[in-house]
Amino acid sequence: AAAMAPPPSTFTQAPSRVVELQNMLSDEDLKNPDEYNEIMEDTRDECSQFGHLTSVQIPRAGEPGATKIFLEYASNEDAGKAIQGLEGRTFDGRKVQATFFDEAKFAKRDFS
Repeated sequence: AAAMAPPPSTFTQAPSRVVELQNMLSDEDLKNPDEYNEIMEDTRDECSQFGHLTSVQIPRAGEPGATKIFLEYASNEDAGKAIQGLEGRTFDGRKVQATFFDEAKFAKRDFS
């Protein structure tokens, strides 16, 4: 008999300390500086519950990666918890996508 295939992993990317969130923001959200700062604060508060959050990067409108949010955690485990906690949540009527993001690209601020 054929062996049972293992269940697919939740994570398709290699684990890293950085999480990329998509579908949370619109260009409009990023154009208003007050709104931008509020999003930054809310994101920091909300995402700190998953572990030790070391930085939040939100590219501005017109920049590569605009409308995405990048979270950097102290460990892969914390980043994994954030993905499990955020993936599929609804934010402003949009379904959030949360995935690991390459640490080397994050360090270079290559958000494209």
